[in-house]
Amino acid sequence: MNKVYIHSKNSVKRIIMIFILSLIPIILYGIYKNGLLIYQKDLINILSIFKLLYLIILSVLIYFIIHVIWKKKQLWSIEILIPFIIPLFMPPSVNILLYLIGFILGFTLINVIPNKFNYNKLALIYILIMIILLIFKNTSYLNLLEQNEIYSFNTWDLLWGRNIGGLATTNIILALFIIVINSVFSSYKKNIAIIAIFSFCLLTLFINSFNVTSIINGNAIISFILIATDLPSSPVTKNGMIIYGLLIGVLSSILCRYGLYYEGAIISIFIVSILYPLLSKGLKNDKIMSILKNKRNIKKEIS
Repeated sequence: MNKVYIHSKNSVKRIIMIFILSLIPIILYGIYKNGLLIYQKDLINILSIFKLLYLIILSVLIYFIIHVIWKKKQLWSIEILIPFIIPLFMPPSVNILLYLIGFILGFTLINVIPNKFNYNKLALIYILIMIILLIFKNTSYLNLLEQNEIYSFNTWDLLWGRNIGGLATTNIILALFIIVINSVFSSYKKNIAIIAIFSFCLLTLFINSFNVTSIINGNAIISFILIATDLPSSPVTKNGMIIYGLLIGVLSSILCRYGLYYEGAIISIFIVSILYPLLSKGLKNDKIMSILKNKRNIKKEIS
């Protein structure tokens, strides 16, 4: 489970580059929504427009120092995606210093934990950063405009990003393009993202009495697309990916509905990434599964 799942004629470097390029539209939208629009209202200075870019650049620098210089690992590994993805999910009000402390601690931790343990590294770093932000009460997902003005957008506007969420996780339409672009690579586990989104939306609709706007949770949907599909920590088989996505979608819906609207999906991904290998191992050794398999074989022979 810990081995990177690459089944493609393309090199790892090419896959990583395409993935990073696919993030550019939602990064630009995040800068527009949580930077430029607020600057136009004279609520921030011109440098603050690019807060998201600062976080990405500083995160990449930390990646290089820890991953390449300290750990002596190759530059183009799957972990290079971490500094590009984590900043997207940060609250617009995030304090850069607190973020850096959390990111350094998290990235150092994943480089110390033995590889034999299966877990989603992206999710772990995010959780550690959010714990630090929570301690210092720096977890508001409202940007300065949203704190001062009340909006009433229609569903289409919300899908296009006029929603509350992370620095670059509100535009669901642009996020769906990430699935389309990366689906050209067999290494991208689109089945996990699609099943997680479908199960999350279906259960969320049911829990919220079929209120359509309840499923417009950019943090959750984009986490399914960018974090749940993490190559090293998720299943490689088709059935495994379906079950994995289903578990994440269901658990995310429950956590998001009952108190963790913005953080619930990533916490769910972390929990499932740890428990799934144990569950799948148990199923393989289960006598009931063996009996069912024998019954299917008997039916095939009879037919």
